[in-house]
Amino acid sequence: MTTYVEISSKTIENHLHDYTDGSMPISMNKATESVSVTQENLLDRPRSLLWRLFHGINYFIASLCFVGASTMFLDRLRQAGPSTAAAAGWLYTIGSFLFLLSDLVDWWYSRLGCFCYKKYEEVYEKENADLFRYEQGTILGQITRAEIGFNFFLSACGSVLYLAGSILFIPCFENYVVIGLCLVISASSVVVAAQSWKVYRAGCTSLTDRLDHRFHFVNLFNDISCLLMDIFSGLGGAFFIVGTNFFLPQYYTNSPFGNNRPAGLCLCGSVFFTLSGVVVNYRHYYLVKPRDQDSHTVQHNYYQCNFRSY
Repeated sequence: MTTYVEISSKTIENHLHDYTDGSMPISMNKATESVSVTQENLLDRPRSLLWRLFHGINYFIASLCFVGASTMFLDRLRQAGPSTAAAAGWLYTIGSFLFLLSDLVDWWYSRLGCFCYKKYEEVYEKENADLFRYEQGTILGQITRAEIGFNFFLSACGSVLYLAGSILFIPCFENYVVIGLCLVISASSVVVAAQSWKVYRAGCTSLTDRLDHRFHFVNLFNDISCLLMDIFSGLGGAFFIVGTNFFLPQYYTNSPFGNNRPAGLCLCGSVFFTLSGVVVNYRHYYLVKPRDQDSHTVQHNYYQCNFRSY
C-alpha cells in the first residue's frame, strides 16, 4: 500500500527538533511535551534509514517470492512433481508474511487519528484544526480523523488474508486448498479496495488549497511515484483475483492451458507487485530529502506521500 497523511509539518518543526545523527529524545515546548519518541522503538522512527531498510527490503523480497511462487504453477514446472507445489506454497507464505511486516510498519507510521497516538494528539489536532469539520468526541469526528489509519489498516488486513490463504497452499493442508484460494481472492479484493481508496484520497488532496477536498484528476499527478505505487499494487491484486479464480475446481482443468492461464495471470500480478516494490525503494533512497533521512520527528506532512501501496 501509500498516500497522504493529514498532518502538516509547516509549524510542527517549531515544536520538534530534528536529530540527523539518530539521537533522541525530541525536544518539545509545553504545548507538545506529551510527544516523546525513543530511539529503541523502531516503529516510532519513521523515515529513518533503519525504517526504510526494513520496509523497503521486506516489500521487495515479498514481491519476488510471489513471482517465484507463481512461476511454480506454470504447466512445465507443475508437472515436475509435488515438490514444486510445496515450494510455491512456502514462497507464497514467506512473501505474504513479509508483505504483512511492511504493511504493519506502514500502518503504524500512518496511525495518527486512528490508534495509539496520544502523545501526538495535541499537535495533530492543532495542526489540522482547519481540516476537521466535526468535533473530536463525535462519531463523524472520529471517522474523519481515523480515515488514513483505516485505509492503511485495510492494506494490512489484505496481507493477513494472503498469509492465511498461502499457508493452506502448503501440501500438508491440501484438504483446505479451496479455502486457501477463497482467502487469496478475498485478500486481493481488499488490496484493490485499499489501493483504490488511496488513489481517490490523493485525487482529493490539493497542493494549492488544503481545504479543497473535492476530487480533481490533476491532483493525482502531484506525486507520480505515489500514484505508480498504488496503481501497480492495485493491478497486482486485480490480476490475482482473476488468476486465482481459475484455480477453483469449477474453472480449473489439468491441461497445459488450464495450468498456464491462472499461473500466468498470477505471475503478471506478482510482477506488478514487484514494480510497486521498485518504486517504493526508489522513493526511500532517491527521492527522500537529505534532511529527512534520519530525522525522527513527526514527519506527517499533509502533502507528503506515505509508503506501500501497499
